[in-house]
Amino acid sequence: LLKKIETPIYWDAIALSPDGKTIATGAREIDLRNAETGALVRKMQAGNDERPSVTLYGAPNADQWIAHAGRALQLWDGTTGQLSRTMLPDADYRIVAPGLDGKGRWLHATNDKNKLNLWDAVSGKYADTLMLPGFREDYIKLISPDGRFLLSQSDKPKNFRLWDLTSGKRLWSTPTPWEYVFSPNFSPDGRWLIASVHDYDKKEWALKIWDTSSGRLASTIPGERSVLPNDVTYSPNQKLAVAWDSGPMAGYDMATNRKL
Repeated sequence: LLKKIETPIYWDAIALSPDGKTIATGAREIDLRNAETGALVRKMQAGNDERPSVTLYGAPNADQWIAHAGRALQLWDGTTGQLSRTMLPDADYRIVAPGLDGKGRWLHATNDKNKLNLWDAVSGKYADTLMLPGFREDYIKLISPDGRFLLSQSDKPKNFRLWDLTSGKRLWSTPTPWEYVFSPNFSPDGRWLIASVHDYDKKEWALKIWDTSSGRLASTIPGERSVLPNDVTYSPNQKLAVAWDSGPMAGYDMATNRKL
């Protein structure tokens, strides 16, 4: 573990820039920090009274960030700290996810039953519509790093589903039979999917890792109720998983599946 970063407020979200140099933490404000030193670089106001918590995503090719605050997607300029654009202010926050598609566009997606509407998050313009038979009203969670796949989550039954964005076919469905499954994330190479699961009835708190080629549960990293973070993401080199909650970040060695 290289460094713990402590802040005076609780975080609702965390994101690491693709180059690994900047950490963004968010609540009612977004703080940009130097990933090496932990020093605060800039503050950006991102929350609102309706829903002060945010979800953060780093842009691939520029110092830009998407903040998912309330029912809107906000594009922020990390250099100036200014809000560049608010997109789809009436969109349902449960079915929105930014990510790259196969053409290198930075997109967010909204679904309409079996239709998936893709929008360019930088320009704010409509980009494409895809048909996903059987998608129904799944919640969109993630677009894979290479833009080829989309992860959705259903409530009845509780499942993760992976979709091919070229063919529109569902590749697999895997059960997620826990009370809470928090913020799944792909590894940078797209081979693995990681999420934090909490189940008070089953007394299970753990990080779960799935093989994205098959949907098979590959490994479990046990945790403790009082300290297991809700959210987890991979480091750019995939050697670590970085997890956070209302306290300091924690690191997990992906070679040994052990907490550092």
